[in-house]
Formats: sequence, C-alpha cells, structure tokens
Amino acid sequence: MNIRVRLIQKVLDLNEKIIFNARLKKYYQEQEIKGDVNIVDVGANKGQSIEFFLRLYPNAKIYSFEPNPVLYRKLARKYRNSLDGKVNIYQKGVSSQEGKLIFQ
Repeated sequence: MNIRVRLIQKVLDLNEKIIFNARLKKYYQEQEIKGDVNIVDVGANKGQSIEFFLRLYPNAKIYSFEPNPVLYRKLARKYRNSLDGKVNIYQKGVSSQEGKLIFQ
C-alpha cells in the first residue's frame, strides 16, 4: 500500500474519531436509552462500531455481521473471549436478497 493511501486512511480515521464519534455519542446520550441494550452492527469492518458501543453501553449485547473473510477472522480472534457473549460476530452479509452473492 502506498504512502498516499495510508495517509488518506489516517485522515479518515482521525475524522471518525474526532468529529463523527463525538456527534454520534452526543446523539445516543440525548436518547437516554435505559435498560438492556441490543445492538446490531451490519458491516462490522474493523470493529469501530463495536468499540464505540462497548464504551457507551458497557453491558450491551452486540451482534455484528461481517461477510469479508479476512475482516471476519480478525474480529472473531479479537472478540473470541468476549465475556458472557457480549460481542457476537457472524460471517454473514445482510441484504434484501436471499442467497449467496459475490462480495466486491
């Protein structure tokens, strides 16, 4: 991967952490969600949403779907010791169509 691509990825990650997550956190805090929280994460990617919601709702149960085999394996390894099944990773895609599709 060339330096330009890595630099763009770093800028996007920084934007997500500084701007997007702050706004998202504020939104969820304003909702005053109480009690048991179940979160469905469609397209878990590198686990950014999993980490975000675990910080916001430490007792939440998270159900994450990631069809990409490489990303799924990384997430499955990272959360294999998830306490009490708090984080559940599935190598499945979510779509309006039933069946197998080519992932691009």
